[in-house]
Amino acid sequence: MEISNPWWEFLARAHCLPDHCNCEPIRDSWITQPATFWTSFAYFLAALLAWRQCRVKTAESRVWFLSLLFVGLASLFTHASMSELAIALDMAGISMALVCVPAHRRIARFTGREEGTFRFILLYGAVLSAALYNRPSVITVGLCVVSFLYGFIEIARQNAGRLLQPRLLAAVFWIGAGFALFMADDLRWYCPSCDLLKGHTLWHLCSAVSMFYFSRWYFSERA
Repeated sequence: MEISNPWWEFLARAHCLPDHCNCEPIRDSWITQPATFWTSFAYFLAALLAWRQCRVKTAESRVWFLSLLFVGLASLFTHASMSELAIALDMAGISMALVCVPAHRRIARFTGREEGTFRFILLYGAVLSAALYNRPSVITVGLCVVSFLYGFIEIARQNAGRLLQPRLLAAVFWIGAGFALFMADDLRWYCPSCDLLKGHTLWHLCSAVSMFYFSRWYFSERA
């Protein structure tokens, strides 16, 4: 199926089309996957709620919340266009969100200032997007898994006394459940007829809930 909407005609189609991207059918319209498109707004809601409840707005928290907004925008772009560029931005955004908190600390320690770290992380995201362009899913998903493991190990090392707090445990549970649904959808193990119950749709909701709980744990309970 060709994407007929002129908004996306100039973009290279995702190599997984037409039948190997995820379980949601591809529509011949400007939003090619409506269910996963609309549930991408969950990332904006999570970012807004967590930001409102963040006690102290710091450079570190601003980098984190901007990365959540980028994840939401990239996800919207992906499920509207199903283009190679959008998928590269989407996977780079997820990877960037998973490492930006520990990366922020390391960059700030190296440069001696916090305010400029966002430019470094943004440059990292741009380079990563270019590197992930037109790569098979085993590479892009694998990179996200490695990013998660790095981010979690670094954050655990920096917050060793706070690892059993309920909000962090909830964040780990929801990201784990969401990733299981993501993989079940990607491998076609779980493809219900209702688009809102498909694995990739639920991944958006679960990962957004996880990001909210992480934000509440990391930023609201630090002081």
